[in-house]
Amino acid sequence: MGSAMRARATHPRGLLLANNSPRALKAIRTPPSCAANCGGLPRWANTKRLATKTRASGEGSAANEDDDEPSLEQLVLEQQQQKTQKKTARRKADSTDAIATFLTRRFGIAGGIAWLGVLTFGVVSEQLKTRRENFLEKTGTVDVSDAEEVALDSGVKYKDLRLGGGVGNAGQPRYPERGDIISGKVSVWLADGAGSGTDAKGTFVDDNGGKLVAFLFARRPLRGALTEGLEAAVASMRAGGRRRVFVPASLAFGNNGAAFPSGGIVPGGADVVYEIEVERISVPPS
Repeated sequence: MGSAMRARATHPRGLLLANNSPRALKAIRTPPSCAANCGGLPRWANTKRLATKTRASGEGSAANEDDDEPSLEQLVLEQQQQKTQKKTARRKADSTDAIATFLTRRFGIAGGIAWLGVLTFGVVSEQLKTRRENFLEKTGTVDVSDAEEVALDSGVKYKDLRLGGGVGNAGQPRYPERGDIISGKVSVWLADGAGSGTDAKGTFVDDNGGKLVAFLFARRPLRGALTEGLEAAVASMRAGGRRRVFVPASLAFGNNGAAFPSGGIVPGGADVVYEIEVERISVPPS
């Protein structure tokens, strides 16, 4: 009988009974369904933890060996954290279109398809509009050789070499507005030629390597070859147009002059002559 008691004492359930702890008895008598209400832990986890605590109180050496075993509170906390992480990791809707999301939830897949049709119609309409504008621009662009020189009150003078045909909504002529993106090619000369005004084109300065230059119209600061006088002449141009512009020093680079990466230099107080070809005038993205 003594050996049976010792065998029983070595088993966690027998050890709990020998300890006669109310908490231990409660853990043993708890039905398996309690696992759902005990922080998600099965009954054996509670039993094992309590058996370990009982051994620790009775055997000092055994308690030292079990110091690294997690406590019941830690096990419960870990289970709760795992549940929280699973909820957080649930995949959210990828759609960034609030209207599409609403229609799909309200009317099902039919609502989403209907909204897709509306978007497709808008894209196709915009493409047709752009093609029409490009067609009108090409057909409306005309080279000229006998254009008269126009002088502005500021002292800026210009002569059209090609009349642009750029159009806007309803096929109306499209001129730059404040904030528009203008892209084109710009070349600079010193106005030290034999003629006067736009005919005074002399020493070559810079053409940006033949590459396009893009800038915001009527916005500051102006960079590179762009000057206030050139901007005044561009204000009446349309996409596709080409113009030669004479700019006095006061509206060009002033008394400081300018040095370009290509090595060209505009001395201080020098008048300049531009040739600018506007390829596109567009509204900046919102």
